Amino acid sequence: MTEAGGVPRPGGSKHRGGGGKRGARRLAVGAPLAAAALFLLLLLFSVYSFSSLSSGGGSIEDGSVQPSGGSRTAAERAAHDPSPLRSGSSGGGGHHSSWLSAAALWAQENQEQRARSRQDRYRRDPSGCGLLPCTGQRLRRPPTLIIYAYSATDAEEQRNFEHFLKHGVEEQAGLTYRFLIASGEGILPPLAMPRLPPNAEYLEAPACAGSAWGMLAAAQQQLAHDLAAAERIVVVTSAVRGPYMPPYTHEFMHWTDALTSKLGPRTKMVGSALTCEGAPKGGDAAAEWRQNPYLLPHAWAIDKASREGWQLVVRAEEVLQCYSSSWDARYHSDAGAALALLSAGYNIDTLLTKYQGMDWWIQRNWGCNARMRPDAEWTYDGVSITPYETVFVPVNLGMLQSEWSFVRQAAKYTDWAESQALGSSQGNSNEFVSKQWALRAQRMVYANSRGPGCFDFEYYVQQNADLAGQAGQHQQLWEHFVLLGQFQGRRHRFSCPLQIGNSYRLGYVRARGQRCFDHAYYATNSPDLEEAGLSKGAQLFHHYTEHGQFEQRGVRYACSDLLVGLPAGFDGQKAAGLPTDYYELANEVRWKQLVKDAGAQAEAGLARLKARQQGGGGGGEHARAAAAGQAGGGGQQQQQQQQHNAAGEQQQAAGQQAAGVGRRLEESADRLGREAALNAALLAEEASIERRQQ
Repeated sequence: MTEAGGVPRPGGSKHRGGGGKRGARRLAVGAPLAAAALFLLLLLFSVYSFSSLSSGGGSIEDGSVQPSGGSRTAAERAAHDPSPLRSGSSGGGGHHSSWLSAAALWAQENQEQRARSRQDRYRRDPSGCGLLPCTGQRLRRPPTLIIYAYSATDAEEQRNFEHFLKHGVEEQAGLTYRFLIASGEGILPPLAMPRLPPNAEYLEAPACAGSAWGMLAAAQQQLAHDLAAAERIVVVTSAVRGPYMPPYTHEFMHWTDALTSKLGPRTKMVGSALTCEGAPKGGDAAAEWRQNPYLLPHAWAIDKASREGWQLVVRAEEVLQCYSSSWDARYHSDAGAALALLSAGYNIDTLLTKYQGMDWWIQRNWGCNARMRPDAEWTYDGVSITPYETVFVPVNLGMLQSEWSFVRQAAKYTDWAESQALGSSQGNSNEFVSKQWALRAQRMVYANSRGPGCFDFEYYVQQNADLAGQAGQHQQLWEHFVLLGQFQGRRHRFSCPLQIGNSYRLGYVRARGQRCFDHAYYATNSPDLEEAGLSKGAQLFHHYTEHGQFEQRGVRYACSDLLVGLPAGFDGQKAAGLPTDYYELANEVRWKQLVKDAGAQAEAGLARLKARQQGGGGGGEHARAAAAGQAGGGGQQQQQQQQHNAAGEQQQAAGQQAAGVGRRLEESADRLGREAALNAALLAEEASIERRQQ
């Protein structure tokens, strides 16, 4: 306080000082309160904004609130979601969510928007490099022609085509799509033929027994311009569903790269799957077979940039033909294309993990997978292929009805992709819960077929401490394992192998039939049967079915049980119609002839190079002599001499180059000879081992 006239009262400064401290304390307390009040106002504003949004007021697009369109947003989907985050804490009013649920919805929408942006960036980028820089030559895709051969015969194959249109077609630089649509008896029309992007087109083609090679041959005139411009050719058929690529590859890899990236100087053809089952001519199991490996006609790529590859297949006139029989197409086109490349010294390759690094030019690899095709249930060395391994997997109605694992997996991947595209993810569903007994039934029936007789109960209790209270109660322990333990991955063991009853083995051989049963081989390796009066094919097959298989007698089938629908076989041949070693002899002679022809070509090329070198050198000497005789003046003679010297150096360089080519040809011929000798030795050794075992 002050006196009149504004003179400070003595001691006033001390009083003012005390008031300043209290003001500072008030400011220290009031600032946080003000900040809290401001935060509360912002929070109330957020609650109002996001609650109105979650109740259907709008959608978040690129950070702004806009009216809802045709597609459902995360907020609209969550309005029907009974999750605890959706229940409002206030319990009243027109809003259906708390600020926590609103924030969660906003985070979900933002995350989905960013994911869509990352996914679409690759598809929008005409360079095909996605998020990666296009500075490296490795990322530059050569012009690629993608040919889809449609010849669907059931509803699932129709869906294969529909799936490819949705997930395999993109408007991208360097990619050209041509859809060959077949029609005729037994061919179902496509479910839909939507409008295609500018780099795609529909074309009509004959069915050609469902062979992509035949349809391609029939449409060569329509594809002439596209074939001339392409450096890579990729062919896909309606017998397979795909492409299936891991999600982490979408931003930097196109599905065609999985096939074309394996093409190279020596590898000219790459397929999703490969088989060594062979191909019988005309579908006759007792006739000539092509035993070379070949790519299954599902999805494959072939090199067209070099002079070899596509040109070799085109020059093999039997390959590009429209056959009326699927067996002729398999023998001449599928197996013939691989044989044309192998015969020229080139290789083929596949996406199958089991066959990585295998050289198919070496004949001892031609018995791969025990001559059984890998694209059936469990026939891939005891397991099944997967969609992410082969990019395309065969899917048809029969496979789906048989519930093959990779077919169910492909169908499930398709369902997930379609629901994600519609914005209704199936992340919360699980068929192992909704259809648990249907899924558990197979393993439960298998366990019961083994029975508890060989089950090690003591080991089961010892390895699972929570079951110690049931020790000695074998019935309860067995039920626990069958119904629950095997699905929990608990440790267990059986003390004896699985026993298959004789009735199953009898029924299997009868169902398989005698079309591929080589009764000549069976009779030769069981001479006592002839003495017993068994000489006809039907008699020999009956003996093996009832007795021979249990006596461990030597037997041979010309094909696996997967080769169905053969029009002819051993059931129409006499027992002594073919030599027992026909297949080995024919295969060995054919391959030796290929090696001999390659060696002869190498020697002929070397001889031509040597003759050219000698003829070029003599011509040079003659030219130099004639020029020296006709030279008149010193300057002119010196100029001619320089020209002759330069010509001689060029001839010498050409001679050295020719000598190098000759050496390489000699090395190639020597390698062919050594590999042929090795193959012959291996065949002889295998035959010797087989004779000793018999």
